[in-house]
Amino acid sequence: MGLLKKNKKDLEKLYIDTFSIYRTINQDDGYGGIVKKETLISENNPCRLSQKTISSTSENINFTSTQEFKLFIPVNIEVLQNDKLEVYRGSSKYTARASFPFKYYDVLPHQEIILKEVIENGN
Repeated sequence: MGLLKKNKKDLEKLYIDTFSIYRTINQDDGYGGIVKKETLISENNPCRLSQKTISSTSENINFTSTQEFKLFIPVNIEVLQNDKLEVYRGSSKYTARASFPFKYYDVLPHQEIILKEVIENGN
C-alpha cells in the first residue's frame, strides 16, 4: 500500500493544468417543451494535457485544422463521452469534446481521455 500512496502523490505533481466540464442537459423551456443547454458541471479540476496529433484538410474556401489531445485526470472525476472540456495551460485555453474515458486502477490510478478539437477558418 505504501507504493500506491507514493505513486499517487508523484502522479498528482504532474497535474499542472486545470479543466472545466460542460455537459448538455435537457431543460424545460417553460412552454411545455424541452431545450438542450450546455451547463457547467465542475471547474478547476486538476489534469495534464498532452498533444497527440495534428492534421489539416482543405475543402474549397474553408480550411479545417484538427488537433487531438490526450488528457490525464484523477479517477474520481466524472467525465462522460461528448462532454465539452475547457483545458487551461498557463494563458492558453483549449476547447474540445471528450471521448469515452479509459480508467487505470493499477499502480498509477488515473484516467486517460482523448480530446478532439476542430477549428474552422474561413478564407
